[in-house]
Amino acid sequence: FISSEAARPTQEQLVYEHYSGHINKITKEPNMKVMLVMVLCIFLVSHVKADASPESPESEETGMQCIPGTTWMQDCNTCHCQDNGIAGCTLMACEPLHPLPTQGA
Repeated sequence: FISSEAARPTQEQLVYEHYSGHINKITKEPNMKVMLVMVLCIFLVSHVKADASPESPESEETGMQCIPGTTWMQDCNTCHCQDNGIAGCTLMACEPLHPLPTQGA
């Protein structure tokens, strides 16, 4: 006997399937593979350390990178300032604001 609960995919599985489908479509063309790698590298470098942008609260009094306990959004990622003033952010790939043009357009 298999319950209907066991057959249902988890939220993580649904998200993985959604994004892996997009990546598979993108990586079929060689130039798109290079562009995807470049975008991922830029994304990772720019999101490893939280900057002092308006979305990222900065404490001028103590000279810390962020105010401990604060949480904010940076693009589609959530950042949280730890007790030591160092920010930690999720590293989700955000959908581009303007989609890349397709070859036929």
